[in-house]
Amino acid sequence: MSKTIYDAYQEIKQREIKELKDALRNAGGEVEFREDKAPIVMVNFDGYSPHPADVVITRVRLKDDTLLIDGQEKEASGCAEWLKDESPIEVDDIAYGHLDFITSEIVSKNKRRENLLLETIVQLSADIYRQVYDHYECYTSASSEIIRLARQFEKELNWQEDDERDYIIELDKFEREYLESLGHDKEDKGLRKLWMRLGVSLHVTDAEADTLLSDDSHHADDILRSVIRDGRFSVDGNSYIPRKSVEVYNNENATDYKVGDVDFELNVY
Repeated sequence: MSKTIYDAYQEIKQREIKELKDALRNAGGEVEFREDKAPIVMVNFDGYSPHPADVVITRVRLKDDTLLIDGQEKEASGCAEWLKDESPIEVDDIAYGHLDFITSEIVSKNKRRENLLLETIVQLSADIYRQVYDHYECYTSASSEIIRLARQFEKELNWQEDDERDYIIELDKFEREYLESLGHDKEDKGLRKLWMRLGVSLHVTDAEADTLLSDDSHHADDILRSVIRDGRFSVDGNSYIPRKSVEVYNNENATDYKVGDVDFELNVY
């Protein structure tokens, strides 16, 4: 007996549920969305009743392998009485194909968080270990400590994709407190924090290069993390100070430098 259209849709829904659960597990079991990053799905309340509404998803979590989804109606409609405030949403009431909108945003959110962690690792390497040990060779031997500090900072930041300036300010504060705990004080040395993006060369094997240059982004990310963790990179090539970093520097140091990206071509190491 051939499958009905309803059966096919149900298979799609079950695949969506599985993929959303997998994404949630990778994200720690719970994800909250900022309003400007929240996925929007169509919900047909009570399943078959003709009252579809656009719902902004605010939180998704797993509890005993059960999906729990909260949301708020995007705009007033005939269903306004259902979602005046944040309310639980039944999975079966969400339109076919729309759970994937939630999954895609969680995957994207995880990717942005991974990229932030990598940026933090590179920045801590450049800022802290350059000052504490004063030579590049220490990057590799201290790599596990760099990872520990980066993860500690990520946890303390309670990362919510905030403005880049907030990230810069919080990382600077974190570094200062860590240096002080080691008896190093950037202010005593007359040093100021000036955040920039560095162009780096990676020192990789042929197999690692093959993965990094392929379309396999998942395994490429693992390789990149490993290379950075091992300290197998050197600063060279195109780098720049972002305009936001100039704004932060001006605000923190009572300076009035022209706000804009500042580009460099470096060959440091």
